[in-house]
Order: sequence, then structure tokens, then C-alpha cells
Amino acid sequence: NPELRYGSIADFSLDLLRWQNRMPVYALGNGLWYGLRCAVRRHPWISSATAAMALIAMLSALWFNRSLQAERDLARAQAERANATKNYLLSLFQDGDPTRGTDPNLTARELIQAGVARVEIDQSLPKPVRLELLALMVEIQLRLGDSSTAKRLLANVDMRIDSNLLDPHTAQLWSARVAIIEGKPARAHAQLQAIYQRTPSDGLALMLARAELDAGFSKQAEQRLNTLLANKTLGAAHRSSALLTLGVLQIRTGRLLQAIATNQQALSTIVQARPSVSPAPAYINLALAQTDLARFDDALANLARAEETLITFPHQRNQFLILQNRGMALFRRGDNDAANQVWQDLLVRAERGVNPGIEASTVHNLAAIADVNDDPVQAIAYSHRAALLRTQLGDLSGALSSRINIAAKLSALGLHQQAIAV
Repeated sequence: NPELRYGSIADFSLDLLRWQNRMPVYALGNGLWYGLRCAVRRHPWISSATAAMALIAMLSALWFNRSLQAERDLARAQAERANATKNYLLSLFQDGDPTRGTDPNLTARELIQAGVARVEIDQSLPKPVRLELLALMVEIQLRLGDSSTAKRLLANVDMRIDSNLLDPHTAQLWSARVAIIEGKPARAHAQLQAIYQRTPSDGLALMLARAELDAGFSKQAEQRLNTLLANKTLGAAHRSSALLTLGVLQIRTGRLLQAIATNQQALSTIVQARPSVSPAPAYINLALAQTDLARFDDALANLARAEETLITFPHQRNQFLILQNRGMALFRRGDNDAANQVWQDLLVRAERGVNPGIEASTVHNLAAIADVNDDPVQAIAYSHRAALLRTQLGDLSGALSSRINIAAKLSALGLHQQAIAV
């Protein structure tokens, strides 16, 4: 067909040149796909790179969409878990609603304990919700000072621990806090030291200082506390806790007037930290120092103030310490019958493993009451019990003190051979 032929030799030569250079030939038209094929043959590396980039872009878009969907699924699951947790906790408090429940006199503490029992036995809860509730209950019990319930729940959490839901160090930290509450400072110190080396923080430093103090490492504790207090950016809550621990250290090292000043400073700092910090420990520390200074009325007044704070800041260990120190103030003042009544009441609350540290101190104090009342047999029985408890706690110096008391009482009874054996 003459119409499809080249119009001249020059046109033919131009198409040959274009063909040699892998450019589109005019005789074959100027279609889009034909032009693209020629461009790919003419620039293979650029074309390959372009194709690779297009593939990467496509895969990236696919990955992004899948990641976005995964995040949406995770957020939905977390929202569902949070909603289920909220509804479960709400149902506990609805049981105390006079318009819904059967007992309008239930306290929040009783509702929480009922919730603990329900979570432990309720197998219908999804595992993530169950674990989150157990972890929440452990934290609540520790803040209430209830070490026995916290320890039981902690064993439950340990058996069901899931690294996706619970920080693996959290259970170890809980265990250390239980040891502090129970009066087992050596165990707490070892656990806290291991955690602090991995993830140091002001809160851990405070707990470690308290464990060091209770374990007999007073110099290390004081150095750590002074370092914390020298930090001008330390928050009011942590600063008040550091001052409280330093006040206890000063009492134990005989610096009573300094301890009173430190605890009064802690009270001022607690005002800034409210409502997150209880003033009860400061009042208890003041009472302890005032008892050693024979200011018994001041001590008893501060213990009454500490007891009033338990309404806002319920804490089992603080309640025990108030009773323990009230008994000591009464005993040192010469009110032996009143002191005996207080300590007997405390013993009923603290025994059966609820708080071995308080139980050991209480029976040791009751041995002193029996000694004053000229009842060496009862004094020996209490001292023997105190020695056993203190040995179990790892308080070897305290156990030694109790055994020396036993030997002294045996000797007073004329049982010299038994005294020598002890």
C-alpha cells in the first residue's frame, strides 16, 4: 500500500536510526505500551530500578495496611479487655449498693476482698482480663499492707504470667515489697538490688534504702538517702518517703531530736504531695522518738493522729505499728495492764502468718510484760516463740536477744544447766 510506505529515503533512514537506538519507530505508530517497551530496552537499569521501587512501594503499602490493621485489632482487644475489667470491678461495688445488693453496710475493703475471692475462682473470665485483675488486686493488697493476700495472689500471677501482659520484673518487685511488709529485709534487699541494677529509679532506690536499713546496713542506707535528698528535682512524694526513712534511721542510731526534726520536715513535704502520700508513718516515727525521750503523752497524741489517717489511707502494717508503739508508750510510762491489753489485741491480729515481723516483735514485748509481772514461765514461753519467729525471718540478732532473755529467766528460776545449754 503506497500510503504506508516511507515518503523519502530520509524518512526511512531516520526510522532505521531510531530502531538502532531502540527508540520507537514511526512506521509502527506511537502507542503507549510500544513506547514503554522501547524505553525499557533503551534504559534497562533505570527501568529495573523503577520496577523495584514500584514493587517496594507496593509491598510497603501492603505492610503498612497490615500493621495498621494489627494495631487496630490490638487497640480493639485492649479496649475490650479494659471494658471487661471495668465492668467486673463495677459489679463488685454494685453489690454494696443498697438499691441493688443485700448488704448496704459493706465497706470498700470488704468488697475488695470479695473481689479477690471471685477473681481467684472465676474461670469464665478471658485469660488477659483475669491476669490484669489479679495484677490489680496484688497492687491493691500491697498498698493496703496486706502481705498474706498479696503473696497468695502473687503465686497465682506467677503461675499464669504472660510476658505480653505483665512486665517480667513486676512479679519480682511485688515479692520484694511483700518481704518488706512481712519484716524480711534480707530477702527484700537481695531482690531489690538485682532489680535496681537492671532498672534504677528513685522509687527503687527508696525501697532499697529501707531494706538496707532493716537489714542492718545503716551506713549504705544513709548514703543512699542523702544522695536522693540532694536531688533538687526529686518529687514531693519521693522526698517525703526519703525523709521518713531517714527519720527511722536516726531513731535507731540514737539521734532522737534530729529524728523529730526530720519527721516534721517530712510532714511538711507530705502536705505538698497530698493526696497521694499518707502522713501516718511520720506520726508513728514522731511517737517512737518521743517515747524514747519519755514524752509519752506527746507520743500517744501522735499515734492517735496516725490512727485518724487510716480512714483516708487504710494500711494494715501502719495499723499494726500504731498498736505496737502505743503499747510501748504505755509500757514505758508504767501502764503495764493497758500495754498488755494493746499488745494482746495486736497479737490476735498479727498472728497466723499475717505479719511475722510484727508478731515476733509483739511476743517479744509481751515477754517483757510477763517479766515485769514476775511471771518467768510466761516470759520464757513468749521469748521462745519470739526466737523461733525471728530465726525464720532471718533476724539473727533479734533471735539472739530472745535466747539471752530465755537463759536469764531460766537462771532466775535456778535452772542453771538449762540456762547454760541455751
